[in-house]
Amino acid sequence: PHLTAFMCFKAGMTHIVRDLDRPGSKVNKKEVVEAVTVLEAPPMVVVGITAYRETPVGLKALGTMWANHVSTEFRRRFYKNWKQSAQKAFTKRMSFAKKKAGKAANEAMLARFIKKGVVLRVIAHTQHKKLRSHTI
Repeated sequence: PHLTAFMCFKAGMTHIVRDLDRPGSKVNKKEVVEAVTVLEAPPMVVVGITAYRETPVGLKALGTMWANHVSTEFRRRFYKNWKQSAQKAFTKRMSFAKKKAGKAANEAMLARFIKKGVVLRVIAHTQHKKLRSHTI
């Protein structure tokens, strides 16, 4: 198992000078200037897992399991206006996960994912605060 994608943002463009090694070309063994894109990849953290099972018509979700503690930075993304909202996203989930029944439900769901799940997908979010050029 491995992650097949990673979130990154286009930070800008620049140019490089490199030696071209293309036999038969007019510019073989000469320096050429090429445009390059600069990408910035902030650190990511996994906050949930969704498992899918195979059906004759395609994948069907078995369920989603969220992390016990999600950051405020992640919870902000569930609201159009964070300051005017009640800021209650995931609060009931976090309090339920601390109880004995919540831990048992997590274990049961994880066992179901292992037994029936064919495809596992993670729900992740980027941590912009850890970037050097943090402007949010």
